[in-house]
Amino acid sequence: ATIITVDRKQLDMAHLCVCTNTEDAIPYFKEHMEFLKLSFPRFKKNKKWLKDKQNLTFAGWFKERVANEMRFADNDVPETIRWLAGGPKKEVPTFGGYHVNGVDFNTLERDKVRSVQNSGVFLVTDAMQVASARDKNPKIDDMDFYGRIQQIWEVDYYKFRIPVFM
Repeated sequence: ATIITVDRKQLDMAHLCVCTNTEDAIPYFKEHMEFLKLSFPRFKKNKKWLKDKQNLTFAGWFKERVANEMRFADNDVPETIRWLAGGPKKEVPTFGGYHVNGVDFNTLERDKVRSVQNSGVFLVTDAMQVASARDKNPKIDDMDFYGRIQQIWEVDYYKFRIPVFM
């Protein structure tokens, strides 16, 4: 592995990706969305604005929310959430290849010099679809995404690491 220091914007994006794909964090996302609707009532029906605002503010809100829960001795905050809420290290191990569930994945750069290639990825996920920049009522539906792995990171939360393919 090669250790790199990543800029805040990229690290925030990777952290949001990890949080949105962590089962224990889903109730926090729902609570945060309700908080945004109450805090910004004039935007409560504007799904795009709310999602953009959530993506920008969730990490800070999440850290504060979990810290407040932790003040009580009888809290039931899972250990994974405690470490996720604190955020990742700025130093990120990167890899040219990664083994997941019996499958070897490579970055595009590594694929260029190998006879067996596997840098292509496919993902089906809920995505917000807008008709135009003025669309105030976007549709959320399954959407297919295809891509090539440019980088493989292990986002480090001090007690555990989560692989993120970029």
